[in-house]
Amino acid sequence: MGRKKEEHEKEPNHERWLVSYADFITLLFAVFVTLYAMSQVDKAKVAKVIASTNEAFGVSKSTSAPAFQVIDTSALIPLPNLPQKAATDTRPSGGDKYKSKKKPDQKDLVDEAFKPPDLAPVKDENAKPKEGAAPDVNAPGDTAAEKQLEEKKAQGQEQARPHEAAHEKVKADLQEFQKIKENIAAFLKAEGAQDKVKMDIGPRGLVISLKDTEFFDSGKASVRQDSKVLLDNIAAAIGTYSNSIRIEGHTDNIPIKTAQFPSNWELSTARATNIVHYLIDDHQYSADKLSAVGYGQYRPIADNSTEEGRQKNRRVDVVVLSSAGEQGEPGANGTQPEK
Repeated sequence: MGRKKEEHEKEPNHERWLVSYADFITLLFAVFVTLYAMSQVDKAKVAKVIASTNEAFGVSKSTSAPAFQVIDTSALIPLPNLPQKAATDTRPSGGDKYKSKKKPDQKDLVDEAFKPPDLAPVKDENAKPKEGAAPDVNAPGDTAAEKQLEEKKAQGQEQARPHEAAHEKVKADLQEFQKIKENIAAFLKAEGAQDKVKMDIGPRGLVISLKDTEFFDSGKASVRQDSKVLLDNIAAAIGTYSNSIRIEGHTDNIPIKTAQFPSNWELSTARATNIVHYLIDDHQYSADKLSAVGYGQYRPIADNSTEEGRQKNRRVDVVVLSSAGEQGEPGANGTQPEK
């Protein structure tokens, strides 16, 4: 017999790890491809899904809150007034007998359940009463008590008018003058008009100087329409007190000679008078507490030789007179006040 050839042992394969590594790399590649595919979202399809979901939940486009439908209650029928079930007394009373109430009849229950509710008659306020009909005692305004209440209310409204009941107003002193000044200053600051009005407190009282170019046109005496807002605020601030008010017109030394104003006397007096008329006509000031004075160019507060000084001199002063300042004022009947 031939001799068998000796089989050589196979050498170990040291590169088997490459198979597992290749599998791992393949799986990792598949994962990244899947992630990449998931990141590429079809925006159009997503928008359709969102719109379908919002429509299903009743969410409108303008708001994220659900657009709930409101139930129309006009078609609802109210439930009838069902009677309460009659209670029976099952407790013993004295002996072995029990007392119990008689059960209501089934017919009575049905009639009570469907009994129409008692509705109060609706009264037409515009309807005229029939001739010969008795007056309705429950009608508003018909009773004597309600008439008296309406009369008192009307009297209260009359008394609440700020410029009419002057005898009920208090007289302003130095402390009130300071409050008036602060209130007007706050309004001027809010309107950006601090340079249009100047204020000063002195022995005569509170002096409110109106710049002529802001309240009057050059050579005119009528109050400008755009300046009445400031004048209204000033009138409201000083109208709550009983002090006498003197309106003083001033000009510079440049002469004027027109058919309406032959001199600065007429111009200054006309401006002061127009302010007085505005307070009486538009703010219901008491006329016996007002006076108008025209000084022309003869009461300057600055030098008339410069343009700046002349601008300061052209003014209308609203003077809320103090108690001392009122001493020189004549009384309402034309006589001097008693000392």
